[in-house]
Amino acid sequence: MLASLVRVSPLVHVRARVWATDSSTPFHKARGVYSKFGLHPGHALYQHIGLLFYKYLGSADITFKQLYDIYGVELAVTVTNISRASVEILHVKTSPDYPIRKAVRASMSLPVALHPCRDKNIHTVVSEHVHEMTREMEASGENSIMHVTDSKAEHAKQTSPTELYVDGGVLANYPIDCFDGWWLSMEKEDAFFRRVVGEGGHKNYVERFGSIDEKKGVRAVNAKTMGFRLASAWEPDAMHSRLGNDALELRVRKSDAAMLPDTPAAQKYAPFRYHLTNQAQAHLKLDRDLRAAMTWIKARRDEARDELAAKGKGGEPEVLDIDGLTARLANPPAELLASLGIGEDAADTARHVAEMLRHHHFHCHIKKAEGGGKAKKGAPPTRQALDAVLETDGWASKQIKDLYQRPGMADGNKLASIQAIVRASQASVPALIDACDELEELLENKAEEVMKRLLGMAPKEIGNLAAFVARMIEAIQMTNDERVQTKENYSRTCMLNTEYVGTMDFKLDEADYYFLWRKGFLSTLLWLEKRTSKAKDKKKKVGKAIAAELKKEASKAAGLDKAVKDSSKPTAENGNGKAGGAAGAAKAPSASVLKWGAVARQTSGNDLKAGFEKVLHNELLTSDEKVDILQRKLQVLITSSAAAPVPAASAASTPAKVATPAADTATPASGGMGSPQDKAVVIM
Repeated sequence: MLASLVRVSPLVHVRARVWATDSSTPFHKARGVYSKFGLHPGHALYQHIGLLFYKYLGSADITFKQLYDIYGVELAVTVTNISRASVEILHVKTSPDYPIRKAVRASMSLPVALHPCRDKNIHTVVSEHVHEMTREMEASGENSIMHVTDSKAEHAKQTSPTELYVDGGVLANYPIDCFDGWWLSMEKEDAFFRRVVGEGGHKNYVERFGSIDEKKGVRAVNAKTMGFRLASAWEPDAMHSRLGNDALELRVRKSDAAMLPDTPAAQKYAPFRYHLTNQAQAHLKLDRDLRAAMTWIKARRDEARDELAAKGKGGEPEVLDIDGLTARLANPPAELLASLGIGEDAADTARHVAEMLRHHHFHCHIKKAEGGGKAKKGAPPTRQALDAVLETDGWASKQIKDLYQRPGMADGNKLASIQAIVRASQASVPALIDACDELEELLENKAEEVMKRLLGMAPKEIGNLAAFVARMIEAIQMTNDERVQTKENYSRTCMLNTEYVGTMDFKLDEADYYFLWRKGFLSTLLWLEKRTSKAKDKKKKVGKAIAAELKKEASKAAGLDKAVKDSSKPTAENGNGKAGGAAGAAKAPSASVLKWGAVARQTSGNDLKAGFEKVLHNELLTSDEKVDILQRKLQVLITSSAAAPVPAASAASTPAKVATPAADTATPASGGMGSPQDKAVVIM
């Protein structure tokens, strides 16, 4: 389904004078809030949208159905129905005869800022085809029952209460999934009546925006849908942090297109932008350091697990000393050292990491285990132990020297810290697999900031009632957004950071509008390049995996063919090409070799290649689906080949020379090589 998802935002380019025509005195605004539930009626916006539609579409009141019939575009506009306390998607399927500019005006009705739109039951679940048939039959007088039914429906619509519609973002701020399921599908089998009342019933309604693929464990989505989400510095978005958009945003800000214009609003924002840029760089570095460190730790843990698995059931991890642990932790990455606070200029970085782990293992595991869950205070270390630590050039020695030189710290606290370091230096070290777990414990403090950014927005000071109400609304919207913040939606979402331009900023200079345009264009371009690059890398990986499987199957088929050909050659004992007696029978290939060779000859030709190419060139399949299909094809091929009988047609198609054991050959009574049960048929 070719679909176009359009989310209309108040950030539409509307000039200040258009907005000013709706302005009035404070008294009229207050009266509007009390009686009409909004400050501005929005008449000028409504007229402006009509002028745009008339200029570009030929009609100010073009409907959803007319747009679909003339241009083939499926437009979806979300609105919040306050009367029904629900989200409604206005679309050619749900509201075919409704004017689009009315839907856009309703979707722009920010609560309190604009008057809500008032209308009667604009969302329908009866297909337009049924309505059209009803009208035709009523006009011709062919069906009085239809006429009565339609009259009752019209009467019900006239007597139904007027419903209030406001911005769809109140309950569905990011409806990227509206085209994923059957709800807006124009196919006949996806009609509302057939889906909800027919087979499946109410379960189909629950899954109207896509169902979970049980095999992949993800929700099926429309691959043709892309989403664009706006966020500003004054209105932060939690999805911005969860997308990991810092790298792309920093790349955009380095270009000339993202330079702030020389306008009052932009220059006021400039110092704050410098702070946000530094913050984004710090976030990006922290994320990359932790990811690289975790990757290295995982590799070491996998090595330890493989060694433990090789020892069999009941095997114990290798007991290490400080030198052994240092050797196993050789060449730690710079990102891990930076996260642990270890400088790369250290003499032996692996030794520093091992000593830090020993210190952590002693104070956080050994002492608590000995003290019944609480840290147990031991005897003070001796001077000889202190001298032994200072003679080394490791982490413990560096920490003690730093404590000596630290100003402003009480001598008692210094002494206690030094004793703790020396005491831990005499303890044992953890096994490699335990050391990996404890390294992650040391990194958890660093990762706390990352987790907080994923859980929600940055904390904001709330000092008055207006700030409290605004933050509460943001919390409600963020909670509603959790429904669409899924892995599959992240990959098709482009974040557009408007920086200093917020939702209610209409009075902007021309340079501000130009800044929004060029930055949005550049952000979209770079995001598409990144998305394309990822798709190409994924396609290469898929191609390599498929090539490896094809090569493996081709080698197997070639080897089986060679085995069949070698077995069919004349034996050395009978140069005339006929197998003689028991010796000839001994050279006969097994039945499994014969059937494998036959299958290999059948599948190693163009049929296998054509089947794989058909899957590879199918544009409707994703890369993961292609790999899955090809793997299943190969598995079926192997399974069917192993169970296939010896094809008789192959043997009958060529003249076969059959050699049976000679009559005078001794045949053991026990059913040996020359027994009647073991007579071999050799195809030459």
